[in-house]
Amino acid sequence: MTAMHTEQKAHDTLIHAVQRLAERGLNVELVVTGNGPLEQDLRELTEKLEVAVRIYFLGLHVRPLLYDLLVRLEVLSMPSS
Repeated sequence: MTAMHTEQKAHDTLIHAVQRLAERGLNVELVVTGNGPLEQDLRELTEKLEVAVRIYFLGLHVRPLLYDLLVRLEVLSMPSS
């Protein structure tokens, strides 16, 4: 997911989805690029839900590598409320 870490972008929904999929035995990982005011809250949520090892916060400095990252993904999600 590439987006500002704000409530409108619903990162927490994806983090909860990772937890549910992992509980069902699926090997799922989430790559989050960008930054924003909720980044620390989102990191804490990953710890609380025990999925921090499955979620990678890459920050903003991945723009030059974004294409290489996108072509390796199996699913791309860009939720917004």
